[in-house]
Amino acid sequence: MSIHQRDPTFIAFTSEQAKHYANTRPSYPAELFQYVFDHHATKGGSFQKLLDVGCGPGKATRDMLPVFEEVIGIDAGPEMIETARGLGGTTKSGKEVRYEVSRAEEIDKVAGLQEGTVDMITGATCAVDKTADPTQPRCDIITERMKEFEGDYQGSHVLRGNEIVHNQYRDLELPWEIDTPVVAFPREKYLRKEWDYDNDFEDRDDFLGGSRNITIKQIEGLIDTTSSMIRWREAHPDLVGTDEDYSIKMMKKLREAAGMAPNENGTLRVGAPTTLLLFQKA
Repeated sequence: MSIHQRDPTFIAFTSEQAKHYANTRPSYPAELFQYVFDHHATKGGSFQKLLDVGCGPGKATRDMLPVFEEVIGIDAGPEMIETARGLGGTTKSGKEVRYEVSRAEEIDKVAGLQEGTVDMITGATCAVDKTADPTQPRCDIITERMKEFEGDYQGSHVLRGNEIVHNQYRDLELPWEIDTPVVAFPREKYLRKEWDYDNDFEDRDDFLGGSRNITIKQIEGLIDTTSSMIRWREAHPDLVGTDEDYSIKMMKKLREAAGMAPNENGTLRVGAPTTLLLFQKA
């Protein structure tokens, strides 16, 4: 059965929340973009026009500007789009990137997005669960604590979409599996690629894009931008900033796992597994 459940959180972002999101969330690995572009090129794809769906404040959109002649980013959140417009950027041809408020289901209403006019459509989602680098002392227990970030307060605050992302899209219904199959995207033109799960680096010695040092406060800042954490705090305004604040409790557990002192803003070396789903139109 197909699932149609919209996440209302990012759509309702204020200007301040959208700017905080843009400043807090990291970019995706350059190696990931290159893999996508190389695959597109081998399939005969053109690099004229890109559409980035659910672009938020345009973090991934801006990273792809140098490759395409024209780029359009859409998002259902008005303040996300305003933030993206404020950050701007120019494409390979020197054109200004264009951002429009729109749901993915309504892109045919956006000027310049008529059927057959777009060469590549992208959609990027970043889950905040991280993995401790194997060189990080006590890496196993640290990774275990990080994977608990969306565990204790699931209930109604974690939506089906959150679960699909955190399960690396293994539960995502694909075009040929839904009630009315989409024949334009056949199974034989689909590719799924995974990197770095269970610290399996294949022929590399690090995570895709490398691991990085991040402080406890930075991790807390990332957790605070997740939709489920935002919904939890909206449901428990009296607990925000107290010892019962879920984010504060999780940072306490993470410090204990890493052997840090209470309230220490220590540094951890972490990376992130990556999942890529590539679809080609028939």
